[in-house]
Amino acid sequence: MSLFSLQANSPSVKTSLNYNGLSKRPSLLQSLTRLKVSELNNIYTQTVDKYEDCEERRLTQPDRKRKVKAGYPQKLPLRERLLMLLIYYRLTITSTLTEVLFDLK
Repeated sequence: MSLFSLQANSPSVKTSLNYNGLSKRPSLLQSLTRLKVSELNNIYTQTVDKYEDCEERRLTQPDRKRKVKAGYPQKLPLRERLLMLLIYYRLTITSTLTEVLFDLK
């Protein structure tokens, strides 16, 4: 698995950044996020605990109008979403480029 996956002979180029690819290239990860792999892992560990608590509260609100899981499912796991957010903030890229880089379409 490479950092970027490209489909040859296709009118559209499929590109995706991901944690597995970037964690194997620490200097690239650091240039995209200003974080070392260990720092990113620490942030992720802290985020997981808080995220689960926040999601539980959000999904069990008494004034909730939709059923749980009624919305569009997340395409990326939490670690990838965190990475995407950090790259987005660091590079101030457009949402269109974010969509292409993380294969969100």
